[in-house]
Formats: sequence, structure tokens, C-alpha cells
Amino acid sequence: MQRRFILGSAVVLLITLTGCPPTPIALKTVALSPSPGVVFSYREHDSNSGPCFNVPTYGTGPEVVPPGQIAVGWEDMFVPGAQPFPCNYQQQMLYRGHVQFDLRRFDSIADATLTYAAFQSENQTAGPRENPPQGYATVLGMATGQADYGNGPMWWPYDNDVALPPCRGNSFTPCSVDVSYQSNQWTQQNHFNYGFIMAGPKLDYDSGLPQDNNAQLTWYGNFQLTVLYNPALNPRAPQ
Repeated sequence: MQRRFILGSAVVLLITLTGCPPTPIALKTVALSPSPGVVFSYREHDSNSGPCFNVPTYGTGPEVVPPGQIAVGWEDMFVPGAQPFPCNYQQQMLYRGHVQFDLRRFDSIADATLTYAAFQSENQTAGPRENPPQGYATVLGMATGQADYGNGPMWWPYDNDVALPPCRGNSFTPCSVDVSYQSNQWTQQNHFNYGFIMAGPKLDYDSGLPQDNNAQLTWYGNFQLTVLYNPALNPRAPQ
């Protein structure tokens, strides 16, 4: 009986000192669409060898990417010459994508998840589309601004990169990656919000130009950023 009395007294004392049990924090979730200007950038390295009089023009430009989508990956191109005037044409093209979200209403984010879909992919330059689409992007970085490599400014450099999980499928089976760290870096103004860069699997040109038409290129779309937050800490966010 004495032990039960002591335990009950301790509970009463604890409630007296701490007050009523704390009210659970009601977190809210909002799904954000990208800011206007979901774009992809590309860089190419090409060369001609042999007596070249008519350089081929087909297949030497970037792939067509629908509005709201980005292309990420790489393409090789090799057009062997023919006698009597062989002109070998070689090209390697790298693609990166840029996606940005407006987070100015937030001050502190509990959790953030980036979701997207792989719409189509190819493993041969201008070849048939793979089924199901393969997600070839391997890196998600925080853009550090635009850079000009001789053809005008483009979204290319990044830092704080993380590995992207394997992904395949379409809009019915979206890919996802945790971006809580990146989102808080932006909301707390530790990193300017230039958006995300998706890159890989090749991050730079090969040491020599290819003699093949291989590729690993994916078209991504349906981007969405789902943010979980405490309204009390984010007075400008939806309450």
C-alpha cells in the first residue's frame, strides 16, 4: 500500500510540475507544382575526320522534349564515311534537367519529397523507346546558377548532390526522393534557391569520341514537391 501511495504521489507531482499533457502538433501537407520554366540543357562535343565536304546535319541536334518535361542522360552518334570521300562524323551529347519550386512562403520544413515520372527512354540514339521506360538519371543536385559554355547561359552546374534511387515506369508509378535537407537549405537561406539539377549517368565527356550510337536518355515529367510543415512555424504558408 505504501509503494502504491508513493507512485501515485509521484504522478500527481509530475502533472503539477509540467501541467497538462502537451497538445499534439497538427502538421499540414501541401503539394507544389514547379515554377514556370521546367527546362533541359545540353552540351555537345563533335568532330569530323577525313576529307569532309558535306557534314551530315541529321541527328546532330538535341532530342525533342515536350513542354513541362526534361531530358537527362547522354547520346553518342557515329556516322561512318563512304568511299571515295569518307567523312566520319562523331558526336557525344550530354543532357541535364532543371526544376525549381517556389518555397518563399516557408520558414521551416519538417519533410519534403520530390516525385516525378519517367515518361520514355532510349538506349540507342534516335532509336526505339524502351518499355517500360528506364530512369537513367543518377544525380540530384542543387543548382548554383547558370553557366555559359559558349552557346549562351544554361542550367548546368550544381553542388550538394545526392544519388537518385533506381527508377522505372510512368506517371502511374512515380519515382520519389527525400529532399528535406535541400528544401530547408533554401527556406533558411543557407543556399540560394536556383532549383534542382538532374544529371548523369555520365557527368562529363568520354576521353575519346565514340564510334557507336549508344545512349542512356530519359524524359522526365509530372514533377511535384510535397511539403510537410508546422503551420505555427510557417505563418506565411497555408494555415
